[in-house]
Amino acid sequence: MKKMLFLILIAFAISSCDKTKVGLDEDFEIQQGKPVTITNIKVSLDSVEDSRCPDGAACIHAGWAIATLTFTKGSEETTQKLKVIGLSNPPKPDTVTVFGKKAILYNVTPYPTVNVPIAQKDYKAKMKLE
Repeated sequence: MKKMLFLILIAFAISSCDKTKVGLDEDFEIQQGKPVTITNIKVSLDSVEDSRCPDGAACIHAGWAIATLTFTKGSEETTQKLKVIGLSNPPKPDTVTVFGKKAILYNVTPYPTVNVPIAQKDYKAKMKLE
């Protein structure tokens, strides 16, 4: 019985680590299939297009990562694309205004490496709504 209670507590602790609700002006990370709600705006990461120059490669240009995000407020929905430039450390943030709030994309991780594929589900977008 004690083991079962211990396992339940561990599972609860692990599941509570994912933030699904954050406040305005609070940095957060978002992944595909794990939307985040900021006040009354839900943010979902739809996909990432990644053409950044991979670690271990010699490239002519830095490339970029484009995060396609859907913002939902009540019955209204808008899809926006935000971009970060590769080889910038830290990347220059990209911004867009949605529902009267400024959405800021700071970074997309993981950064690509030569010969290491990245699945869409593994991308994370670090951002904030203010």
